[in-house]
Amino acid sequence: MSSNIVGILRERNATKRRRQLSTLFSDLSSAENTVEAFSLELGRERHLQDRQLRILKELNSLFGRADLPKTIGMDKVGLGKLLVTTRLTVLLVRILLFEVPGKPAGAGDAGAGSKARMSQEWPLCYNLAASLLGHLSSMVAKDDASMEDLFQHKPVEVLTVQLIPSKVKFVLKSFTSCTALLHFCNSSTKACEQFLSADGARFLGNFILRDTPQKWVAQHCKKSMHPSEIAFFLNPTTRSGMTPEERHAKAYEKMLEFSHFAQIDAIKVLTRLLMHGEAARFTVWRCRETNRAVRRWLQSPVVTKHDLKKITAMAKALSLLCSTETRAREILMFRDLIYSVEVGVTTPHKECILAFLEVLITVAKLSGYFCLEIAEAEGILSTVFAIVWSYNVEIQRASLRLLIVLASNADSAKLVFECGGNPQFVTLIRNFYKSVTGINELVVQFKKAMVRYCSSSWKAEEKKHNPRQLRMNSQVAAHLKVDGNVSFQQSEFATAHENYSCASLICPPYETHCTVPSPITTDLFLPPWECLTFQEWCLPGILYSNMAQCKLKLHDPDEAVKTCAQALGRCLHDSDEAMKLRMKIIFRRARAHLATHQYMFALNDAAYCHMHNVDKDDGITALYREAMVRFRDDLGREAVRVCSVCGEGAGERLKRCANCTEVYCSQDCQKHDWTRGHKEFCQSFGVIYDDDEIRCF
Repeated sequence: MSSNIVGILRERNATKRRRQLSTLFSDLSSAENTVEAFSLELGRERHLQDRQLRILKELNSLFGRADLPKTIGMDKVGLGKLLVTTRLTVLLVRILLFEVPGKPAGAGDAGAGSKARMSQEWPLCYNLAASLLGHLSSMVAKDDASMEDLFQHKPVEVLTVQLIPSKVKFVLKSFTSCTALLHFCNSSTKACEQFLSADGARFLGNFILRDTPQKWVAQHCKKSMHPSEIAFFLNPTTRSGMTPEERHAKAYEKMLEFSHFAQIDAIKVLTRLLMHGEAARFTVWRCRETNRAVRRWLQSPVVTKHDLKKITAMAKALSLLCSTETRAREILMFRDLIYSVEVGVTTPHKECILAFLEVLITVAKLSGYFCLEIAEAEGILSTVFAIVWSYNVEIQRASLRLLIVLASNADSAKLVFECGGNPQFVTLIRNFYKSVTGINELVVQFKKAMVRYCSSSWKAEEKKHNPRQLRMNSQVAAHLKVDGNVSFQQSEFATAHENYSCASLICPPYETHCTVPSPITTDLFLPPWECLTFQEWCLPGILYSNMAQCKLKLHDPDEAVKTCAQALGRCLHDSDEAMKLRMKIIFRRARAHLATHQYMFALNDAAYCHMHNVDKDDGITALYREAMVRFRDDLGREAVRVCSVCGEGAGERLKRCANCTEVYCSQDCQKHDWTRGHKEFCQSFGVIYDDDEIRCF
């Protein structure tokens, strides 16, 4: 049968080829026009499901082949247009609508064996059908006539209903349907309209609610999985060397991973709906389920890599939701999500920073009210002035764009000036980053806006500190750093901080290769910006990091947080050396946040260190545990519902330690953790320890 499909597609006569395909798909979906007839036919015909499964597998493999034109003589677009004109869409829709009974027939029933096998194989048909519908929509996206033919059978409405499984055993169908819906929404605006008209916002809100898909997986697959589901995640080669228990455990792990990816696709569907227009945004936000899901995710810490992707995707959706001042006020002010945006901007992940910067730029453009709110949020403004020095072009541009918007308002411009938006800042950015495309134009716009609203202060600052006479010397800064290290080792933390601070004032953003001190001019020799090595740009970040450590030793965590932000903004470079420096800075900032009782910020930083803790540092593990417990006790909710030992248990009911409320999936994990060091942590819970070693670069 599999060769018949390829043979039909190789037929040169287009009319004959289309007729043969229509006949084939008509036989597979029954000649009747009702789903009931299809169900009856499936129950009567023993081999019907096997035929359907083989055809769907071959079509799915054909769509993924790179040599498709050589195989059948047409490309993917041509194949999609051809299949849409046949009865393939009818077959796929009927497969998705039909549900095999949960219990096979009794032993005395003649069809018991057939139905039992059917119930095991049918989930794979669901997945293939949903996947093929998504592929079809992508193939014919640019052909209006083919899209109309595809929409005749209402595939979007059918996929929408599948988002929430009627029974937990159909959870995999929901995940695949979500991915197919993303293909449809990306391909056509009509799909977005049909999705919303089918009450899709409610289904989508329930699907993307935190931990919901993982709970479905735990309920359905923790104890048993269909053989077809195991086959869906594990190929025959992988399965051959495994015991049944190992296959089940590996497939369960893969399904949990798939649930996270499906949830990310669902958030992307939400973003695509919000791009459809103001009416769609109003509908989505007024839906109670999507409203709750958006708020839940934005108020959650970034603990795992999946949290990072989901919260970043949700931040992109938030920037679209805040398209009007009224709705932006309701979302950010009345719902207190402006705090969540501040947390997102300070999160040490580049993708997350960019997403939340776009949110701030969007709302700042709405009115002066939001400009003032953002400027008064000291954490946001200080972070923006820090990350503008980063070596990431996208972050630099987004930061300057936000500063330009804030400087265009009289009230917020004064706060921007006080926070560091002065002539010296403009001179340094313009000269040291002039090789970066587009930076100079943004700096000119920022200066014009600042001079307009802060003219007297600007001119006074220029007279007091003439930027043309500003001298930077990396060699002197390096000597001061060495003096600071000596003072630090002698426990003279105030003196060490003074040395580091003086060094930071004369240290250039990166090595200029100047042999003598010279005023900053446009003739200064600068290396290619993209070719900087770690040794050429690391000094400013190290200085600020050491200043933060001094502040921690001097019991001034508030200043340590601000200094860590300056250090972090100067080490967002993509390199192994930058990662090591970034880890130490974030570790220090997490300790400072714990001391100031900012547990959401502390947990974000501690989780970042924990995710990148390749050396299995016990100090990082202890910090992460303490941040988790503090967050849980302060806010009364879990940061992440997984076992602290094995990372399993997503969506399940977890057990707690009676003393420190640490969570475990089983008693075995709790016993293992007790011998691994949890005993000391639990007994000493409540004490914030200082570093045993001197953490100085």
